[in-house]
Amino acid sequence: MDDPIVLSDVEECPVDVHGRYLPDGEQNDAFELDDDIDEEHQKHPEGKQPRRTIDQFKSQTDVQYAIDDVPPWYTTILMALQHFLLTFGLLLGMPLVLSAPLCVHTSLALTELIGTFFFVSGIVTLFQSTFGVSNDSDDDDDDDDDDDDDDDDDDDDDDDDDDDDDNGDGDDDDEDDDDNSNNVRRKGKKDLSFTPIERLPIIQGGTVSFLLPTFAILDVRGPCIEFNTANSTAEEEEAEVFWHGRIREIQGVIIIASLVQVLLGATGMTGVLLRFIGPLTIAPTIGLIGLSLFGVAEQRMATHWGISFLTVFLIGLFSQILNKYQLPLPGNRKFPIFTLFSIIMAIAISWTLCGILTLCDVFPNDPDAYGYLARTDVGLEALEQSSWFRVPYPFQWGTPTVSFAGVLGMLAGVIASVIESIGDYYACARLSGAPPPPPHAVNRGIAMEGVGCILAGIWGTGNGTTSYSQNVGAIGLTKVGSRAVIQVAGLMLITVGVVGKLNAVFSTMPAPVIGGFLAVTFGMVASVGFSNLQYIDLNSSRNLFILGLSFYLGISIPNYIRAEEDAIRTGSDILDQIITVLLRTGMFVGGATGMILDNVLRGTPEERGILKWKQLFGEQEHSLSPEEKQELYKSYEVPFITSKLRKLRWCQFVPISPTFDGFQALRRHEQNTE
Repeated sequence: MDDPIVLSDVEECPVDVHGRYLPDGEQNDAFELDDDIDEEHQKHPEGKQPRRTIDQFKSQTDVQYAIDDVPPWYTTILMALQHFLLTFGLLLGMPLVLSAPLCVHTSLALTELIGTFFFVSGIVTLFQSTFGVSNDSDDDDDDDDDDDDDDDDDDDDDDDDDDDDDNGDGDDDDEDDDDNSNNVRRKGKKDLSFTPIERLPIIQGGTVSFLLPTFAILDVRGPCIEFNTANSTAEEEEAEVFWHGRIREIQGVIIIASLVQVLLGATGMTGVLLRFIGPLTIAPTIGLIGLSLFGVAEQRMATHWGISFLTVFLIGLFSQILNKYQLPLPGNRKFPIFTLFSIIMAIAISWTLCGILTLCDVFPNDPDAYGYLARTDVGLEALEQSSWFRVPYPFQWGTPTVSFAGVLGMLAGVIASVIESIGDYYACARLSGAPPPPPHAVNRGIAMEGVGCILAGIWGTGNGTTSYSQNVGAIGLTKVGSRAVIQVAGLMLITVGVVGKLNAVFSTMPAPVIGGFLAVTFGMVASVGFSNLQYIDLNSSRNLFILGLSFYLGISIPNYIRAEEDAIRTGSDILDQIITVLLRTGMFVGGATGMILDNVLRGTPEERGILKWKQLFGEQEHSLSPEEKQELYKSYEVPFITSKLRKLRWCQFVPISPTFDGFQALRRHEQNTE
């Protein structure tokens, strides 16, 4: 079996690290990182160590506002609205997709479910992106040792400035200003700022990874029952009890399965998991999520193909063709309107056109006729019945129930969500001008997402939460990576979740407009999975065999199990449910097939894509000195307590501590001390 991959062990992988210098002063573009890296690093003259700053990471991308920047208030609001609408499309689609298998029969109940989705998404987004108010300086009661350390740091900074001056960098004034500002903070002046847990501008919301296991669990539970809620109050109550029972089972399953995600992050087991996961596992897992959801988008597009294709066309036109053009403004200024508001304008134009055609009675009034769901007056009763304000609360649908088969099935969604989120962290850091997240930040982010899923289960969304890839992509499109924008977007999500009338207004979005947006969204999800194939050798028959079989089994087996109700008969009802739920989940079947074959069939690390995969996750790690790491990774520190944690030696063994640098780094440190 070939060498596996793990985030915290990427240091042992030979990669090309640009900017490293040999003892004789010559640059080596293919410096091999091995267990003697620390000893070799100490041989280099201090003046020849390339000092990396956060500005260098910002310069690697053309972001207009980087992660720590705060745009003007009007730009912040508009950019937050862009992210909100990106989130809005998928968040609104989640309860609409879940409403049928959950057997939600009334528009009012659907409105309450939509509000819960928005509310929880906003809470988790703020929880992930904003932990509180931080103080970069130490507390007033710090001991004298801290002052001595500060003095040493000042001396080091002065030495660095002298070295830079000798090298003719010409950046001394800027560094002096930075040092002076740091000295001011050290002398007791509080620098208050929002400090996120992950400190990356990522929206959290409902996850498509949980949809397929949810469908499988509810299919095993049984089909929906038709209730005549229009003429009978008793049947309306029975319908409510019926769908509450279904969502409570999903709640309990999500809560228990999410505890596993918390443990994966808190114990650092994410890296152990990634020992056996490479591109040939991730590609079918994520790709099958998008492919399996195409039918969901198709159902809504089929309500009016013209409006749906118009929405798709406008999104492509604005984001891919007209994005190079800017709107002229007074004062020789230009505004990238198509880059920043491509999604907003596409939805607004399609929705407005539907409204005009509704007023002109172009669309039929018959609910069974083609094109009826393109009307903008469908579902207006929800606007009349909904209250102005409704705050979702924990266990609003009742006490959750748990099934063992459901928990095992949902674990497939948890693993897929973890893998997707790790990729989002690195992509978001790159697009927002931040350094790659260190192991402790990744562990902490995964653990916090698990907590977010638990909160979603407690509040009863019927779904979990994860980082939104489309919002990460929006950062690349809009060139705005400011976390302040994401914080405002989180507040917008909470507002929509609380304001019932506003929630009901959004629920009136025509179905074909939603279908067009979901078509683009689910297509992007599948494409994200396929994009992992860039790391493997596509000329290898081994890889093509694994890839083709993984996709085939991931599609055909779930289709067969759904068509044949008695396909699994072991003699044990519990075991039948477990196997049925797992085999109905396409991403589990395809991902498990890819993982097993990739680890069993012989192949070189380069052929499997492992070398490029390790470079993606860890090529920056060892080219940084401890001082540079501490400076660069301030964005990933825990507020208030980081300076205290650095004094506690045992904290370096805690995977979510800012002082944790990977298990392999700890082993090398112990060997050096011996």
